Formats: sequence, C-alpha cells, structure tokens
Amino acid sequence: MSEDNHKFRASHDAIRRIVVAFGRFRWRWSVLHSWGKFGAIGAGLLLAWILIDWLAKLPLLVLLGSFAVVALLALVWFFKWVVIPPFRRVREEHEANVIEELHGNLNTRVIGSLQLGREALADRVSEKTSSPSMIQTLVIDTAEKLSKINLKPLVSLRRAKQFVMVALVVAAGYGALAKFAPSVYTDRAARLHEAYNVLLDLIFPVDFEVEPKNQRMVRGTEIKLRVTVKGARRDMVRLVRTNKETGVETSSELKLDEEKAVAILSGGDTMADFRYRFEYANRQSSEYTVEVADRPAIQAINFELEPPIYTGQQPRLLSGRVKKLEGLPDTAVLVSFAASTKLDESGTWCKTGNGDTIDITINGRYGTFEFPIKENTTIELQLRGHFGEGFEMEDPEKIEIIAQEDAAPRISLTTKLSEDNLVLGQAAGLPIAWRARDDYGISEVQLEYTVENQFEVLGLKDRKGTRPLKLSPARERARGRFTSIFAGMQPPLSPGDKVTIGIKAIDNAPTPRSADATRKLVFTVVGTDLGAFVAGQDFGFRSREESALLLTGLKRVKRSTDLMEDPVKTLHTEGRIVGLNRHDVDAATRAETVPFGLEELISQYFQLLSGAK
Repeated sequence: MSEDNHKFRASHDAIRRIVVAFGRFRWRWSVLHSWGKFGAIGAGLLLAWILIDWLAKLPLLVLLGSFAVVALLALVWFFKWVVIPPFRRVREEHEANVIEELHGNLNTRVIGSLQLGREALADRVSEKTSSPSMIQTLVIDTAEKLSKINLKPLVSLRRAKQFVMVALVVAAGYGALAKFAPSVYTDRAARLHEAYNVLLDLIFPVDFEVEPKNQRMVRGTEIKLRVTVKGARRDMVRLVRTNKETGVETSSELKLDEEKAVAILSGGDTMADFRYRFEYANRQSSEYTVEVADRPAIQAINFELEPPIYTGQQPRLLSGRVKKLEGLPDTAVLVSFAASTKLDESGTWCKTGNGDTIDITINGRYGTFEFPIKENTTIELQLRGHFGEGFEMEDPEKIEIIAQEDAAPRISLTTKLSEDNLVLGQAAGLPIAWRARDDYGISEVQLEYTVENQFEVLGLKDRKGTRPLKLSPARERARGRFTSIFAGMQPPLSPGDKVTIGIKAIDNAPTPRSADATRKLVFTVVGTDLGAFVAGQDFGFRSREESALLLTGLKRVKRSTDLMEDPVKTLHTEGRIVGLNRHDVDAATRAETVPFGLEELISQYFQLLSGAK
C-alpha cells in the first residue's frame, strides 16, 4: 500500500510540475507579447507622432493636444502591458484549464487530477463520496498522458512574435533618428515646451510695457528699446522692426532677464523711420513708430548790409558763412538763411554777446532776422529742428561783429609860408588853400583864427574868428581856399599881432566827426617903423624881430603936452635969400621908398609919446 501511495504522490507532483512549467512558459511569452505590444503600439504611436510633427510642423496647440492623447494612451498601455504582466502569478488550476482547453481531449482530467489528488493526499477524501483508488488511478494515468504530450506547441506564439518584431522595428526607428537626426528629439521637446507656454499664455496672458514708445531721434544716433513682459514664462522675446519706406521687416530675439529686455539700435539701424513691436508667444505689443531726422545745418546764408544814409553807399550783399562781419555803426544787417530741415520756431534763437535776444522769423526751413551794428560783439545763432528738443545744432553758429569806426576826415593846408613874419599887407590879404577828403563825405570846412597882440602897452585884446564853408552835397574829396580872412575884424590886423590859423573838416555823419589840419599856420605881422633911426638903418632895425622886441618894452607915459595937437599957426616973413647958386654934387640923392604902413606906425608912435589914449 505504501508503494501505491508513493507512486500516487509522485504522479501528482509530476502533474503539478508539468502544469507549472507550462504556466511559466506561457507567462514568459505573455510578458513578451505584452511588451512587444506596447513597443509596437505605444512606442510606435509616439514615434509616428514625432515623425508627423517633424515633417509637417503641427500647430502648437494641435501638437500639444495630440501629444497629450498619445502620452496618455502610452502611459495606460505602459502600465497595462509593461508594468502589470510581470507581476502575474502562475496558478495551477488556471494553467490546467488552459491545457485542457488547448488540448481538447483531456476532458478535465488535469484539473481533476490536481484537485482530487490534493484532497486525497490531505486525507480529506471520504470513501462515501469518492473512491481513493479511483483517484490514484486517475492521477497516475493523467501523469502518464501529460508526460507524453508536448504542451508548448499548444500555445500560439505568432502574435507575440509579430509584436516583438514590430517593437524591434520601432526601436530601430528610434535609434536611427538618434543617430542621424538627434535634433528631432530636442526640437520636439522645445516645441512641446513652447506649446505648453502657449497654452498657459492663452489661459494667463502676459502684459507688455514698452519704452520709449513713439520716439523722435537724430539720425544715426543710439536708441534703447525696452520691454517688460509681465508674467513671462519664457526667456526670449522677439523684436520686430518694419522699415516705413520699404516695408521690409527685421526681427531679432532678445533674452529676458527678470521679465525685462533691452534692444540697443544705432548706426545703420537708425538711418530711416521704422515701426516696431515686441512679440511674445502668440501675443504682441502695440506697434510704435520711431521717426529719425538730421540735426539742422545752415545750407545757405546771406548778409545784406545797408550802410548809414549819410555814407551814400548802396546796400551790399555777402553770401556764405562768415566768421567776422564788419560795418559802420548804425549799419542795418538783414540775415536770411536756409536750413537743411524744417525748423522749430520756439527753439530757434539768436542772441548777442551781452545776452540780448534778436527776433527771428521762421518759415519752414527758412529764417530771417535783422539787427543794427552798434558795437563790437558776437552773434550766436542756434537752430532747432521741427521735431523739437534734442534736434539742435551741435555747435551754434557764431559771428563776430566788428563796429568799424568812421575815420575822421583828413584835411591838409596847401598854403605854405616861406618865413614866419609877414608885413601887414601880406598878412591882411593872405589866402589859405586847403585840400580835404573823407570816406563818406565832407559837409563843412571851418577856418578858425586867433590874433594875439604882443604889445601889452597897446592894450589890444585877442581877436578870434571863424570862417565856415558849407559843402552841399557832401563830397568825399574837396579843395578850396579862404580869402579876406580878416575883413571886418576889429580892431584890424596890425604889426605886432601874432596870428594862428587852424582849419578843420566836418563829415556828414549823424554825430559829426571833425579833423583839424595836419599843422597850423602861425606867423607874426610886422612893419617898418622909427626903430631905424636907433639902429642906424633906414626905416627899420636890423631885423623886424629886434624892432618888435624894443617896442615890447615901452610903457605908456602921461605927458603934459600932447604932441598930436595942431600947433598955433604964425606967419613968418623974411627976405629973399640971394647969392645962392646952383652947383653939382658928387653924390646924387637916393630915392627912398616908404614901406607900406609906415604912416600908421608913425602915428601910433606919436600917440604913444603924447600920452593919448
């Protein structure tokens, strides 16, 4: 009996081993089948999504949505086909049923042998319900049959192998992309990240703060375009510029630093007007305009100088820039200029060196202003373009104003004296000839004389006089002479007088300027007198100077007898002289000439002796 039990137990164990081995075989291929299925379907679907986006560039939201679906399915399939199958256990009863189902001729022998054998070995079989001997026979017979049956071919491995092959192909596709197009994965990741940000931007939109918005600037200078993207989740923002003239768009990527970015433009980027905006994901800022213009420059300038009326000169025109501007005082200057750009009237000014403002009239890019030349100063002209502040000339135009002094007229005497002493007749009829000139015109010539008597004893006062000569119209050059200078002078000119004659010319300026003669005429009036008897010469001293010196020392003396009174006339008679004969002499009498004015000198001399006043 013990031998039969041993065989029964061995047969039951053999059935279990066969069933478990079959279950493990089927479990292995079930896991391979599940994994292959995931590789073929899950990984294959993801590979197809990658290839489609690589080739067709799906819209970002479509890309994100499709990826979400693929990822969700892949995740579900991963847990279903990859994670769960390895954890399935091999159950003997289930595997026995599978064997019976696959074989078709075992008719529950395997499951019955396992269950009844287990009960029999546990002594839980009652002879009333089951026969132990029949159970042993069933188990032993089933064990023999199973040992003769190859159970592995009963399991169909075709589907599992197909999925594994497809999974290998998919894996090869992933490998090929990684080898020959590695950017496919990074690009898909970047696009997914971008799509995710787009979705967030749709749900939580960002706000733009742009500076300086609309701006006017000097052509070619530097400008900083700043943007703050509030709520930004990316680190890049795009600047898009559009040339207003050509319509060409230019874009550039800017890196955000704490939601802020700055674009610095200069040189060729700021040579023409342009519009600009910032783009972040699917949002963009408002569009602003930057207008560029040149600083104004003087392209042409004219100076119209109108000299004072008294000069008689015509206005003159100067064209082009000048560093110095010269003119007579009261010269009116009209300045007209043309700038390279339109001008801002409020910011264009002209000032003198002392701070006085000169009014300017602006019309587009043209301007005019006027001022009179008064003194030496400077004129500073600053132009501002029509765009306003910031468009001034870098260096204001400076012009030095020089007030030319109107030179005094020049006059010279053409009358020359051979000696400094003139007898009375020569002095009284002396003509004074002159020649004068002036840059703009002589209106008057004046002769002035002073007569000083050198004999104090005579008590004569100094005599002064003026002889004016008007010239109409005024002349730049004039010549003439004065005659009868001393006519009507009281007391009249007499010997012993020292005469000083000066002459000056006066121009026709509003404030007349005059010029004296280059030298004055000074002479002494002399005459022949009784000093000749003292000197031993006829009718005069050794020189007229000596006579004048001697007469200078005389003093008036009061006499009791006035020699100038007519004497009492008496009649004197005497006899005729007889006996007087005519005879010749060796020396003939010399004809004496009486110098001019001698009688007057003798009269003055006797008046002096008689004490007459």
